[in-house]
Amino acid sequence: MENNIDFQVDETLEKCILSTPRKSFFLFAGAGSGKTYSLVLLLKKTHNSIGKKLLLQGKNVAVITFTNAATDEIINRLDYSPIFHISTIHSFVWDVIKHYQADIKNCIVFILKKI
Repeated sequence: MENNIDFQVDETLEKCILSTPRKSFFLFAGAGSGKTYSLVLLLKKTHNSIGKKLLLQGKNVAVITFTNAATDEIINRLDYSPIFHISTIHSFVWDVIKHYQADIKNCIVFILKKI
């Protein structure tokens, strides 16, 4: 018998990502509580229900974790799909800012000269 709270959480997560407009969410719970299970279940549902649409629209689902272990675990539990971008928060941010290294460096130099 599935825990009613788990079902409610899974249902709430599903509404976030399958509703229009889609919503971001933060999944926070203790170790061994089923975060990865719920997330992988949701990602599979997402892939099956709107995966082709997202792919045609050139959109991705960002799955951002705190640890490499969590990232690896999610990747291992999912079949590969180009709609999912699964990474740690550090890798995700680096992918965003890496193209601006020169600008960031110039800004830091400018600030340091003012100090």
